[in-house]
Amino acid sequence: MWRDEGLSVFIRDKGELSGKIISALVTQRLNKGGDPFWKRPDHDTINAAFDAAYTQAFGRLLKNGVRRILNLRSAVTGKRPKFDLETLAPTNSDPVSPKATRPVHFAGQWEETAIYERLSLPIGTVIDGPVILEQPDTTVLIEPGLQGRVDRFGNTIIERIGDVK
Repeated sequence: MWRDEGLSVFIRDKGELSGKIISALVTQRLNKGGDPFWKRPDHDTINAAFDAAYTQAFGRLLKNGVRRILNLRSAVTGKRPKFDLETLAPTNSDPVSPKATRPVHFAGQWEETAIYERLSLPIGTVIDGPVILEQPDTTVLIEPGLQGRVDRFGNTIIERIGDVK
């Protein structure tokens, strides 16, 4: 739900005038207390923005030029209520065991390395490297001499073992 704090919408229309391509940026801003819905710019507003961008790029307008919109993109920004990131943190509190191990080569030697499901690590978990943390969208390697710690938001904080507070 949008608050009544303003909304910016940017429309970039890329038009072609006599074989030259130029981008014009049309900006609409709703002020505080304004209509909470964006209203599309009218034909004259788009033409004026295009003419200004074309004139700035090429120093003049061509007479009887035909404008064509080749693509249209928009970005919308708004404010929303603050979100408590702690709600995304893992909720389990049971200690987790590695799901497997495998040899990994570090600094000229092979070391048996534990593999964990990162998203199943409870808050406060501390794991010394070498360790591999897997999740659906990434894999995290914690090298020997480093330590991973799960913070209250579920992030994995990696630090040198001597630097851990």
